[in-house]
Amino acid sequence: MTMLDKFSRRIRQLNLLFKPPTELRRRFKRHAIDFEVEVTVGGRSSKRRAVDVSAGGILVTPVINAELRESVRITINGLLTNTPARVVGLRPETTALQFESDAHGAVLTAWLLESAGNTRAQ
Repeated sequence: MTMLDKFSRRIRQLNLLFKPPTELRRRFKRHAIDFEVEVTVGGRSSKRRAVDVSAGGILVTPVINAELRESVRITINGLLTNTPARVVGLRPETTALQFESDAHGAVLTAWLLESAGNTRAQ
């Protein structure tokens, strides 16, 4: 591909900056948090820090030893037990998990944001 072809291709993609396809847009607002969660993968549980949450999913650190699209369970003391989710992103320091139910995600997001607010006020 020549330099002119690359430039031409980029020009044609400019419209994606202003009006991305629906499937590329986020459905839910993200919220930065810092909360301990338990993630179970293949029967093995481990504690992680939730650093980002939305009604659609949660971002945890450090990385979970799991495969992309693998099913996991999320437990948060005092609220949800064994909430089903799926690994949708593996990054160098974090793992993105998508809730199988938007309802679980909405409840979890509201609860975590309220808990985080209460923790900061103390």
